[in-house]
Amino acid sequence: MAFHMGSLGFLTPFEFDNFQDQVSTVLDGHAALTLRSRLRCLIVRKNETITAIEKLSKQNTCHLVLNEVVVDRGPSPYLSNIDLYIDGKHITTVQGDGLIVSTPTGSTAYAVAAGASMIHPSVPAIMVTPICPHSLSFRPIVVPAGVELKICVS
Repeated sequence: MAFHMGSLGFLTPFEFDNFQDQVSTVLDGHAALTLRSRLRCLIVRKNETITAIEKLSKQNTCHLVLNEVVVDRGPSPYLSNIDLYIDGKHITTVQGDGLIVSTPTGSTAYAVAAGASMIHPSVPAIMVTPICPHSLSFRPIVVPAGVELKICVS
C-alpha cells in the first residue's frame, strides 16, 4: 500500500489521514491490484565476450528495475557520448550528461525532472530521456515495451 504524503500522488492512491480504515479495507480483500512493468537490465563490462554475456543472462544476474536505469558520466567533468540501439539498430549517439531509461512508474521521477512527460502505468511503454543533452536534436522518446535497448559508451 502506498500512502500519499507528498505533492504529486501519482503512484500513491491512499490518504494517510485515515490509514487504519484503509488498511483494514485492503486486508478484507477490497482493493484493486495494479500491475507494474519492469525493465530487465544486464550490465556487460568492456572485456566480456559474447559467451560470457549469454552465461550472465542464463545465471539470472540480470537486474529487475521498477523505476529507471541511468547511464551517466559519473564524476567526470566532460560530456559523455552514449550510443543508443533499439532492437539492434543504431538510433543516435547522445552527447550530454547521460541517459535515463524509465518504466511508466519511473517516468514520474528523474525523467520528468529531465524534461520528459509522465506515462500512465497502464501504458506498455519505455521512456528514453537524455540528461542535459548537448544537442537540440534528441528529445525524450517513448518506445514500445518489449523492445531491446542497448546502451554503450562510445
